[in-house]
Amino acid sequence: MGRHFYLEELDAEIKDLRERILPDLKDKYRMQRNGFELNPPIEYPDSRRIIFIKPGKEAFDVKNNEKYEIYNPDDMLPLVLKNEEEIKLTTQTNRDTTMGELARELAKIKRINSEIFGEVCALLIRMSMYYEKDHEQVENGCYTWSPNTDVRQRISQLHEELLEAEGNLDLWNFLLTCHAISLQEDVKYNKDNCGRWGIKTPKIGRYTHLSSMVLWGDLLGSTTDAGIAIHASKFDSVLVHNAVITLNLKEVSKIFNNHMAQCNPETKILLHLESKTVAELKEYCRSCSVRVSGKKDELIERLIPFYGKNQIDVFGNIRNPFENQ
Repeated sequence: MGRHFYLEELDAEIKDLRERILPDLKDKYRMQRNGFELNPPIEYPDSRRIIFIKPGKEAFDVKNNEKYEIYNPDDMLPLVLKNEEEIKLTTQTNRDTTMGELARELAKIKRINSEIFGEVCALLIRMSMYYEKDHEQVENGCYTWSPNTDVRQRISQLHEELLEAEGNLDLWNFLLTCHAISLQEDVKYNKDNCGRWGIKTPKIGRYTHLSSMVLWGDLLGSTTDAGIAIHASKFDSVLVHNAVITLNLKEVSKIFNNHMAQCNPETKILLHLESKTVAELKEYCRSCSVRVSGKKDELIERLIPFYGKNQIDVFGNIRNPFENQ
């Protein structure tokens, strides 16, 4: 009887913490803009900056089965501020930006200008890989997105072209929101948290978030805002139930029926390779005579230049290792 009473009290305290105390605390800090910046802070055009507010919405949760606890003190709320005001995407209807809304924003860019879309996707992939010319080292050996002068000028040029075409689609706001969330993913998927969740690679957060943005923005490049909104909501559902994107092109097309835009060849390649296991990717590497060791994203990066091209095996036979896959 005593143990049952204790568990009821504990459950009530946890529910109060999760549903009232933590949200109230987060809202208080949010309204006061009382968050911390990276050290040293990075400033972006028009006084944009990123702050992180603790606690995040996933900071504390306990499954009510008396078996295990999920506790992530590193969870935070990333905010992009412009002139000290919280920015909003053109597709944003929620208070906190969702992955579906980010995918919808990227899909709008594709619909406005497919060439600009290609450059934006390249920036996201470089961001996911910590491309050295686009990043700056900050406290504790971490890296933050801080493109050099030439890249900043190019982004600003693309930003102006999109504004001229659409009116209020802000490229800097979109890229910085992606970056802020990816930094949070880096922190969230630390070794301790991955150990608690049974996740094998800490890099799953940043890489999955940003590479998924490229894939889904390309695939959801619908012809109308209404169409994009419907597919973006489905995208959120896919993320909730599958955690990471490992769907091949046929599976994705089946889920979204006949409303998918045609994705470009580069995205098809990345989508196909993403859907493969590490063991399958290593077999491709052997066929292409490239280094087999490394993580999944490293294997994919090595394979992309060889995709679809014939290879000569040790017996002198010519074949394409990616055919019929």
